[in-house]
Amino acid sequence: MTPRQVIESAISERLAIDLLPAASPREVDELERDLGRHVPPDVRDLLSLTTGFEFAPVGSVDFLGRDMSVETYFRSVPILADHFGNFWVVDAEPESGEWGPVLFWCHDPAVLVVQAATLGDFLDQVFDLGLPGNRDALRAVREERSAEIAADDPYLVSAEQARRSSEPLVAEFAADLPDSACVADLRGAEVGAGLSWGGRYSDLSRHAGELLFSVRRQSRLERLFRRS
Repeated sequence: MTPRQVIESAISERLAIDLLPAASPREVDELERDLGRHVPPDVRDLLSLTTGFEFAPVGSVDFLGRDMSVETYFRSVPILADHFGNFWVVDAEPESGEWGPVLFWCHDPAVLVVQAATLGDFLDQVFDLGLPGNRDALRAVREERSAEIAADDPYLVSAEQARRSSEPLVAEFAADLPDSACVADLRGAEVGAGLSWGGRYSDLSRHAGELLFSVRRQSRLERLFRRS
């Protein structure tokens, strides 16, 4: 379902959702200017219904990212904060202009984790919190998966390994990276996939339009210097 259809379905199920007003033409123009590209049709349709909503289990969801400031190093729209300085953001980087997966951008630990493959899927996860017996997918990513990614980084491979990848895009992306770099291919948008972008790593970069990332392993001296 489209994001608008997910919201309308949740309302029909009598969930206590307090919709914010629809976006004005000026607000849509400002969003497009901030992103440097057009808002895709399904999001424009969503904004013609509402700019967000209040829902007790999560608080405020805002599709315009108002009053939320986060630097993700790529085009994104923060739509929900966890009140600990972390955010769920919509990936607005794809060259197609479509909005991609919803990612959990966490600073402690400093990780990026895929929360949902689409904005509609994310809204389904949010509204599941208002129904009895459903698993809290947001908490699972925020508290469990983030810690696992920070500890093990199972999606990171060395630049050397990435250069030998059978995936041409991965090999091309890694070709000019330093040997101290690592690569994470998250293009499958698998929920719970992610990588560390801080701590023992730095210099996050991304392939334009793809969920393909690189980070650089910091030396022990660099880590000591950052702590001091």
